[in-house]
Amino acid sequence: MKRSLLSQCLLSALVVGAAAQPVYAHSQDPQKPNVLVIVMDDLGTGQLDFAIDSLDKNELSKRPVAARYQGDLDKMIDAAQRAMPNVSKLAATGVKMTNAFVAHPVCGPSRAGILTGRYPASFGIYSNDDSFNGIPLDVKLLPALFQENGYATANIGKYHNARVNKDRKIGRITKPDDVKTRDYHDNFSSVPDKGYFPTDRGFDHSYSYFVSGAALWNSPALWRNDKPIEAPGY
Repeated sequence: MKRSLLSQCLLSALVVGAAAQPVYAHSQDPQKPNVLVIVMDDLGTGQLDFAIDSLDKNELSKRPVAARYQGDLDKMIDAAQRAMPNVSKLAATGVKMTNAFVAHPVCGPSRAGILTGRYPASFGIYSNDDSFNGIPLDVKLLPALFQENGYATANIGKYHNARVNKDRKIGRITKPDDVKTRDYHDNFSSVPDKGYFPTDRGFDHSYSYFVSGAALWNSPALWRNDKPIEAPGY
């Protein structure tokens, strides 16, 4: 029987490898399998060829769409599916959970639910804005549990669960025009408060940004562990 797991929602990835060893395709210890959690941001049903039958194109055509995103629906769905062949492969060789639910319908609280195994409202995260308050430090996160059980852990991509202040910027960024590279994402290089970096919460390694969205081209928002890094190009 084909088995695997297709996770929900991306852009961020939680990677846990056995003990202090590098992450391999197959765990060196059968009792400690490697675990990869992929959280995909703004995932559309049209990007999943195995779920295409659930799309009602007539209903979709009635929805208001910003001018920048308008186009031929069939061509856009085709392009979306071609862009994600590995997701289709996971579904084809694994188990599809077609009746799954998350703790919240928006990014930050949903991620907080995954990281804690709790309803995000139970510790005050009701919205993406609340996510900037961070998950309380007395709440243990999933990666910390992995560490306690002999795993090496890493967070790659969007974190969005640290307490940050958008007004705090690192030295090379001095004015609003410098901190925004797209009209949709507030590409701030925000600085998490002490104790709220991913490496403070159970991750051995982190390559992340902490706001709700950031353009990755010449981004001022990327951090490696607890240090901001220059990121020319992609």
